[in-house]
Amino acid sequence: MIRRILVTGTVLTVLFFVLGIRLSGRLDLIASNPNPLIRHFAPTWRSLKKILDVPYILASTFRSSDLPIYHITLSASDRARLIDNLPNYPRENRLTEEFKQSAKAEFRSDNYFTDDARVRYRGVSPNHWNAVKKSWQINLPDESPLGARTVYRFFLPEDKGWVLAKLNEYRAKKFGLLTPEISYAWIAVDKVDAGIYYLIEGWEEYFLERNKHPIGPIFANENVSTTGVDLYRASSIDLWENRFDPNRPGHEYEALAYFLELVENASDEEFEQALPHILNLPKFYRWMLVATLSNSTHQGNIANQNVYFNSADGKLEPVSFDTALARIDGPIDLSKTRLVNRAMQIPRFRAEFTALVRDYVSNPANLESDLAFYDETKKTITGAIMDDTKKVQTSFEVFRLIQSEREIVEHNFQALKKMVDSDGGLNFKFAEETYPLARRPFQKNLFVSFISTFATRDEFLARNLQFRAGKENNTIILSAGTHIFARDVIVPKGQRLVIEPGSTLQFAPGVSLISYSPIEARGTAQSPIRIGRLVYNIPWGVFAAVNTDGENHFNYVYADGGKDDTINGIYFSGTLSFHDADIEFTNGSVARAGADDGIHIQSAKGIIRNSTFSQNSMDAIDIDFARGEDSIFENNIFRETGGDAMDLSFSEMTIRDSTVTDCGDKGVSVGEASNPQIKNITVTRCFFGVAVKDRSHAIISNSSFKENKVGIGLYRKKPYFVAGGTAEIINSIFQDNKEKVTTDEFSSVQIHEK
Repeated sequence: MIRRILVTGTVLTVLFFVLGIRLSGRLDLIASNPNPLIRHFAPTWRSLKKILDVPYILASTFRSSDLPIYHITLSASDRARLIDNLPNYPRENRLTEEFKQSAKAEFRSDNYFTDDARVRYRGVSPNHWNAVKKSWQINLPDESPLGARTVYRFFLPEDKGWVLAKLNEYRAKKFGLLTPEISYAWIAVDKVDAGIYYLIEGWEEYFLERNKHPIGPIFANENVSTTGVDLYRASSIDLWENRFDPNRPGHEYEALAYFLELVENASDEEFEQALPHILNLPKFYRWMLVATLSNSTHQGNIANQNVYFNSADGKLEPVSFDTALARIDGPIDLSKTRLVNRAMQIPRFRAEFTALVRDYVSNPANLESDLAFYDETKKTITGAIMDDTKKVQTSFEVFRLIQSEREIVEHNFQALKKMVDSDGGLNFKFAEETYPLARRPFQKNLFVSFISTFATRDEFLARNLQFRAGKENNTIILSAGTHIFARDVIVPKGQRLVIEPGSTLQFAPGVSLISYSPIEARGTAQSPIRIGRLVYNIPWGVFAAVNTDGENHFNYVYADGGKDDTINGIYFSGTLSFHDADIEFTNGSVARAGADDGIHIQSAKGIIRNSTFSQNSMDAIDIDFARGEDSIFENNIFRETGGDAMDLSFSEMTIRDSTVTDCGDKGVSVGEASNPQIKNITVTRCFFGVAVKDRSHAIISNSSFKENKVGIGLYRKKPYFVAGGTAEIINSIFQDNKEKVTTDEFSSVQIHEK
């Protein structure tokens, strides 16, 4: 029965398209005809050609679709207002900001409901909104997320390839790239089915947190106009915006300014030397691989750029999103993206990328897995495609397109293999431009701190006379004695900084030392290393390590009176800061930190033992995204802390054998999906002894909580984590706390008494 229906429908459909495919294509253009009388018949044509979908609709009754359903309900007046506010197409063919008005609506999915959603049409190009089926954006109240999201973006699948967007997401995840989550969904608007959509994750902080990346700017082009736009020029910096802070102008981001200046105006030698220190090249190559497999030029000089600045390593990395598809039938065109165009003209970068491509296409299993994913994805949405009566394309057209794009995916893989197997390697078409583009020289004087990150040892020593060369190659020594620093010091990558026992480092107000190389600061009990203020009672900046290739060791280091600083686009919140730099800190102390943290560890392993933290204005230790499970804080003493003694986010680690007295907030703050083991600690006179929140779980054993407002509190702070905190409390003592243990409706606790 099903087969007969499909065969009959397919025969009719094939006859129609074989005899009239060109006519069909021309009639589809009625919708964009400038003559309003002709354009009036566009809906009629779209309805007529849907007659050929009848066999698919009948066949779909025998298939089931389990896509999640989202219901949008608008008042008649709000629905009319949204439609009336659309551009006067085709005279106006871009959905610019003035057309992005939203309306209040109800939004429902399973057990979720809000009557305070803000909804609008979305999508720059007319195909998103010039037919009955339109793309939607839903903004939910901050306090009422659905799952972890408050932004729901529903795109027409035909805009991004019915299966292609999922394939590119699959590839991007396989390569370890940042990429928004993509799924399929079904929408009903005012109780009328609108059909199948792509549901694409919005640009929210959770996008970065889910990928274990620190919160930082994602730079994108700020407007939808492409006339006269050239994003990869230094003068275009204010065409970029931070997706998390769109009101802050691009020129305030020094890393972005340096990057654009480098791409446009550095010499080839300067560009080759500097690029690996501001752009994460391995991720850049993998981002290029996703685009090259699709032969996509969609992310170019005029639009569709998404570039994240990672404050852990101080580098930019592209976000893989919105990759189009084209058949490779000649050279790969790089002319529309200056960054790629420039990079691939440098033999070293071209060789490295070619090696990555060769490694991927030389393994047939990669193509097999890609196509298997493609086919399985098609299978999951076949029923929904046939059910969707609102789509502009017919089901015949959709399935034909899915098959043709699959053939291009396979063809491109084989075409790249043929290229890399040839003597010439990858065949590129470059832009007809030479570098530097501007007539003025590269503005080195504006970016000295960035350029200092890859200076040679001799260049560093010539600029920083307090240091001397070590006997070993690439070793820099700071000898015992007192050293005064009146300006910032940046230790370049590829070295090893050794601070000798008995050294005293005195920093002028606001001055910092940032090392991109591993630090050995091994003092002794008799000859400690002291880092402090030059001017009494006026804080200095920070002492930090960034993206070091080896561990950093601090023993008998006493730091006092630092604050915070922003250097090379990285905000350092701790007197001692370690970003993507593993740290072992023993037998030391940190006192009177004037900003957020005494020690801040980000995207690194932290071992802190036998140390004292006192009179710090906010948190004594803050660790985010602890690397691995080997981080440990033990045998430490915390006194008179303004905020938390220990603050954990997205970390698995151990805290043990420590005492906390008189903190303004929490002895231990366990937040943002952290999972610590807390053993044998004593917390006295804090607001919370331990707080466990936001999908965190703590095992707390053999510990004492005395005279706190709350011994242990479990709650949800950020709604998008959905859950609160959970804890197991084992053999622990509670004495004279105002409340022993508190939980909210999102949290739970198990208590095992002695």
